Amino acid sequence: MTTEPTLISKIETDLKTHIFLVMGALAVTGALVLGSVYGIENIIGKVRAADDAKSTQQLAAVQATQASLETRIEQNEAAEAVRDAAYQSTINKLASTLAARDAQATKDKQTAATLSAADTASAISVRTNAGPGEVAANGNTVVMDLPISRQVNIDLIALTQTQGDLKDTQGQLSATAAQLGDCRTDVADLKADKNAAAATLAAQIKKDNDDLQVEKNKGAKKGIKGFLLGVVTVILVVAGHAI
Repeated sequence: MTTEPTLISKIETDLKTHIFLVMGALAVTGALVLGSVYGIENIIGKVRAADDAKSTQQLAAVQATQASLETRIEQNEAAEAVRDAAYQSTINKLASTLAARDAQATKDKQTAATLSAADTASAISVRTNAGPGEVAANGNTVVMDLPISRQVNIDLIALTQTQGDLKDTQGQLSATAAQLGDCRTDVADLKADKNAAAATLAAQIKKDNDDLQVEKNKGAKKGIKGFLLGVVTVILVVAGHAI
């Protein structure tokens, strides 16, 4: 009868020892799993940190390039604005001078059309620097010496040339003004494109940062799930072995 209690006691002792060993193995295994998961997460974290730093550097380089480009564009725009203002001022002055000259010429022609023969002879003498008697009025007739007649003919030729040059110059002035207007339109379009590009870049940067944060969150969740799954698996394996 004394043998059975001893055997039962021995079985209980062995069972307790086995359970203790199993629990110890479970604790050690869990610690190893935890350490492994932590180590892997630490490595992954360092890799991600390196990638993040690289991405941040690349982004900073892009932003610096964009900022430098915008600065140069603004400087060029400021210089162009100064030049355009000077060009426009010159064009306005020339246009004003031409208009004033045309108005005076129209007035002079109207006055000349009503002059008497004597007044006409006097006016021609002044314009041709004629000497006394070289241009004279005889009734309704104006008589000029041959040298003065030649000079008048030369002046008329020059006048025809000048009128043609003036017409062409006015055309060039109009074309230049139109070209300047086109340049201003191009500048305005470039400004709009620049602003649109800056807005697109800012939106892309925000999207990239948001996507990066999402990936970080996914990675962290996967790491936690993996750790818990590993612990549960070890517990089940050890528990099954114990059973």
